[in-house]
Amino acid sequence: MKIKDDPKRLIGEVQILRIRVATVESEVKVLRDQALQAKRRRKEAKRMAQRAKKHYTRFKTELTELQQTLAKAETKLFQAGGRALARKAAKARLVAKRGNRLSNESKTVARKPRPAQPAKSREPGRTKMPPITEAKVVSEGPADVAALNHANTSNPRLQFVTL
Repeated sequence: MKIKDDPKRLIGEVQILRIRVATVESEVKVLRDQALQAKRRRKEAKRMAQRAKKHYTRFKTELTELQQTLAKAETKLFQAGGRALARKAAKARLVAKRGNRLSNESKTVARKPRPAQPAKSREPGRTKMPPITEAKVVSEGPADVAALNHANTSNPRLQFVTL
């Protein structure tokens, strides 16, 4: 009998190959699931982009309509003799436009609204403390009263230092 045709050895090789095939099949399954998930994500991204484009065009047309309506109303006001009011409204609009302009860096990032702050109460709270002029000094050894240049106390470990 040849060594290559040994049934025990062939059974071992077959088992090893079956294990390798099973691991590769499981990897293929995982990779197929990842590919399908990526495809789903791309489809969803495409749908979101289309939806955003539709919203943009719709709001752009609404903006132009509103601007035309505003222009008509301003011309009617101007014709009715409200020239001073029209100038004030135009001036206020210019000031509002300047205030809402974003810098170049932050145009892509939407600003987050600040949360509403609770109303401050008028009750007296903590007030500023006066500056500290004396401090307690606690030392481990006997205190040198002459070096501190202060009055003696009954406890030599506790001395008052003026700042």
